[in-house]
Amino acid sequence: MKIAFYAPMNSPEDGRTSGDRMIAQQIMNGLRHLGHEVELASTFKTWTSEPEALDSLRKLANEEIARLNDQKYDAWLTYHNYYKAPDLLGPDITKAQGIPYFIAEASISPKRQTGPWAEHSNIVQTAIENANHIFSTCPRDLPALEAAGVKNITALRPWINPDEWKSKHLPHEGGVRLHTTAMMRAGDKMESYRVLALALEELDVHWSLTIAGDGPEKDRVDLLLLEFGPRINFTGSLEPKFLKMTYTGADIFVWPGIGEGLGFVYLEAMAAGLPVVAVDGPGVRGVLNDKVAVLTDDSPEGFAAGIEKLFDPDARKKYVRAARNHVEDNHSQDQFIAALKEGLEAGGIA
Repeated sequence: MKIAFYAPMNSPEDGRTSGDRMIAQQIMNGLRHLGHEVELASTFKTWTSEPEALDSLRKLANEEIARLNDQKYDAWLTYHNYYKAPDLLGPDITKAQGIPYFIAEASISPKRQTGPWAEHSNIVQTAIENANHIFSTCPRDLPALEAAGVKNITALRPWINPDEWKSKHLPHEGGVRLHTTAMMRAGDKMESYRVLALALEELDVHWSLTIAGDGPEKDRVDLLLLEFGPRINFTGSLEPKFLKMTYTGADIFVWPGIGEGLGFVYLEAMAAGLPVVAVDGPGVRGVLNDKVAVLTDDSPEGFAAGIEKLFDPDARKKYVRAARNHVEDNHSQDQFIAALKEGLEAGGIA
């Protein structure tokens, strides 16, 4: 079947690296693995930080709808549909063409159903109600979906090949080598960097930290960590093959992950043989649990205490073994494709 794929927040083919783009690519490749023809139907981006932009976005969406209705699809799948990036294309096109409509990572935000984002929120909720099936890539979204009475949901865990990340860690003397991989942008990411910076002040052993990442808030991150001087090594954003190399020189992966939708970086770190410290939360719980990682509260002191638990090399080894097994048992490509097939069939596609 010919399936239209659409990501209103970020196009999976815009050349930048992020967890949501990786998952989008995994979905597209998974559909192809199942024998479907997949077309990126549109790169039209609806993400906005300004609710007033909706009218102009709708005008642009109508132009896209007119163009796309000249195409013929057998189904449509939208990835990452939430109030700041509502799907303004899929519902109209699937209704006009009489084809199944699927959403992956559908998010209902009850707090946004009133106020300036109410109209955006209503668009998202209506799309969810009309979808033939929902794929849940983020456990954080499930309570609101279930509270809204959505039942046609299949869990779709992102996958990773541990063998592609397996690293031989380099021996060293003195100090604990920490590693962080995270984009530098406003909101939850900056809050995580703030907690990390304050936690570092609490550590009572010699340490160093490598940070792989970049973004519009790089200057603010620099200021947060300025006092630590040469103990901080910024690499910038790295492609996976270079990121893997930085993991070989690390002992512990540290990233609070406050408000994370899904922490793909944790899977990479665990597959690369690093024990993980993260702040406990619904998104983090999508890929971690307290048997495979050290989960803490969201205070700097709590996060620092979590890091200190892994200063003991024997403790690190225990978590590394458990993490590797967790990745292999729960985040394989075969499991991902099986879940994708199950959801498609539930939504009317054999």
